[in-house]
Amino acid sequence: MDPDPSRRAYARRLPAAERGRKQDLTRDDAIVAAALDALSAHGWGGFTMEAVATRAGVGKGALYRRWSSSAELAADALESVGFVPRDIAYRGESLRDDLVTALVTTSGCSDPHRHRLVAVLLEAARTSPDLAAVLRERYVDRLGQEIVDAAARAAARGEAAPGDVPAGAGDLRVQSAVALVLHLSLLRGSEFRADDASAVVDEVLLPLLRARAAAGAA
Repeated sequence: MDPDPSRRAYARRLPAAERGRKQDLTRDDAIVAAALDALSAHGWGGFTMEAVATRAGVGKGALYRRWSSSAELAADALESVGFVPRDIAYRGESLRDDLVTALVTTSGCSDPHRHRLVAVLLEAARTSPDLAAVLRERYVDRLGQEIVDAAARAAARGEAAPGDVPAGAGDLRVQSAVALVLHLSLLRGSEFRADDASAVVDEVLLPLLRARAAAGAA
């Protein structure tokens, strides 16, 4: 998976030294790409600066002149990934179909490399505050917003009631669905699959969304 080209300013990269040998800034992207490959291949537990340097074809010192630790390099690398694609191919035929599409696409069910990186990010976020922040920004909040937008489109079509539309990604109904996706992805010990996405939508998310509208009408 290529890094998102709009995210090439790595927030945790150390500034280049004003004196001494000038750094080749074009190596930054190659190092980040190598870091993503290493994370995908070895997981968070096997991620090391040595593994990244070998994949990037540079000395380990080149990495430490740019990032002070493997955690900061991993955070910048994972932050460059578009875990939620910019243009998800929604069919717009029903709220259910759009919600299933959102969960399948963002979890990486159809993209093994993306799926692996999602799993690595979930694993790493448990021990690294930087990576937990990346998880929230690049995955949790984005997935939540996709759910909100799908409900809003359904309401605009007349398929859903206004009460079905969450106020935002922080809505408890949205957070409950996202938390379940994370739980199934991380703690169950097996991959999150397309049939899992259908079950979350049918058994949890749609009943939660429609319960609010039903309560308002009562």
